[in-house]
Amino acid sequence: MSKLIIFGGGGLGLEILEYINDLKNNKIQIAGIIDEGKKNLNSLFKIFNKKFHHYKSIEEAPIDGHKYLIAVLDPTVRSKIYSILYKKNAEFFNLVHPTSYVAKTAMIGKGVIVCPFAYIGSKAKVHDNVCVSIYASVGHEASVGHSSFLGPNSSLHGNSECGEKVFIGSQSTINVGIKIGSKSKLSYNSVLTKDCPGKSLATGIPAKFRQMYK
Repeated sequence: MSKLIIFGGGGLGLEILEYINDLKNNKIQIAGIIDEGKKNLNSLFKIFNKKFHHYKSIEEAPIDGHKYLIAVLDPTVRSKIYSILYKKNAEFFNLVHPTSYVAKTAMIGKGVIVCPFAYIGSKAKVHDNVCVSIYASVGHEASVGHSSFLGPNSSLHGNSECGEKVFIGSQSTINVGIKIGSKSKLSYNSVLTKDCPGKSLATGIPAKFRQMYK
């Protein structure tokens, strides 16, 4: 029996609890939820008819004998939390929903979330702490960098490359062989047709981009 602690009691945390219930041969015990901003998590408790331990900070939560999963959308925050837990020698849990497809030749890192009906193609690389949302796809030999987030129905075509801490909005596409640099954001319903440097905001069809910060 794996004891799991989830960081984040918001919408993604709620979805993750649902996804865990869908796992076959489920041997996972939800040991607690870390959420610094919530006064209480009663709405979650009512839905699942059980009460999880509510930790107000990482410092309160146990490390030994537990696994962790980060339920946060913002890539910068995901990366920060992962770094804190990594330095504490925390063990990370991979959540791969049974309706998703992950090719046998794909590489999946630690603490990765693969949501329902997501697709990870042949020889694709999904690095640590990445979240691949519902119906999102990572094409053959494509790469998704550490702590990035792929929104619902987003698509990285074959041989494309997504840097670290990148946010890909819902229904957005990165064309074949195109790269988007680290700490960038591709807005929803946009199509990236040429390489985008890091720390950029890209939007539109085809996407135009500008540097967000130096």
